[in-house]
Amino acid sequence: MEHQAGRPDRRADQSKGVRLAVLGTFFFSTSAVLVRLASSLAPLEVASYRLILGAGAVAALARLGRRAPAGTDGGSGDAAGPGRGSAAAAGPARPSAAVLGAALAAALHFGFYIASLYLTSIAHALVIVNLSPLLAMPLAAVFLGERPDPRRVPGVIIALAGLAVMVGLEPQARPGRLTGDALALAAALAYAVYSLIGRSQRRGLGLFAYTFRVYLLAGLLLLPAALWQRLAGAAAGGPPAPSALAAVVLLALLPTAGGHTLYNAALRRADTVTVNLIATQEVTGGVILGWLVLGERPTWQALVGGLLALFGLYLVLRRPPAGSADGAANPS
Repeated sequence: MEHQAGRPDRRADQSKGVRLAVLGTFFFSTSAVLVRLASSLAPLEVASYRLILGAGAVAALARLGRRAPAGTDGGSGDAAGPGRGSAAAAGPARPSAAVLGAALAAALHFGFYIASLYLTSIAHALVIVNLSPLLAMPLAAVFLGERPDPRRVPGVIIALAGLAVMVGLEPQARPGRLTGDALALAAALAYAVYSLIGRSQRRGLGLFAYTFRVYLLAGLLLLPAALWQRLAGAAAGGPPAPSALAAVVLLALLPTAGGHTLYNAALRRADTVTVNLIATQEVTGGVILGWLVLGERPTWQALVGGLLALFGLYLVLRRPPAGSADGAANPS
């Protein structure tokens, strides 16, 4: 009886996780354009500063949550309301192994991803980084017990193929382009690991406490290399443009404190592959913003690819993940 009664809650969690992932993806969509606007800063500077500032934004949100009416977190521990989540966000507790692992994965993801945007096209970087659902699928099965449903695989492949069509991904043999593509692939693997750790923590720290620690530690891990890049390039490039600094602040607020915090909230509700795949639609948003902000008008190919990607995502979302209805895939 208890098992049967739990089904609606799990389905409701999955549905809420999907909605949170969609909202987080809206914020993610600003990332590539803002990184390009911040390009007078070195790649690791952008990565480090946005994470540290993003941690500060999360701490501010946690303090606001502490003053919110009691019970606004729904009592699930998934959000940092006035209880342990918000209080812990600024606390001195020693980071757990999971937080350290997530911070390292986040540092590698942001460092590799932003560096790839300096060496390859936005199209290549976004599509390759968004291969992460294919990488997350076997990892989630091994480490979280979230068994991949073979019936969902065609939808995943169609969605990723649609992304490739949309941005016109084509092989380019220039050494710099190949290096950028390799960095984007490393960023995809790091993102898959980051997602798995975030999913495993849904019964651990409150959301704000977890994300605050992860962002801050990841930013600090990147900071020495970021400062080295600043010192090495200061003589040649001079001080960063004010517009670049403004772009870093927006990166901290929108895709980091907004997008990644919502993404981690979604991981606490829905399975890893579904959340990861929804996040790939930042490419669609990025293309639209590139048109509106940078004047890069999408072609008919981009429109067709976008529709194909959305169709693949629909095929995945219409079929619940294996184990979602019977409570499988709960890590020990």
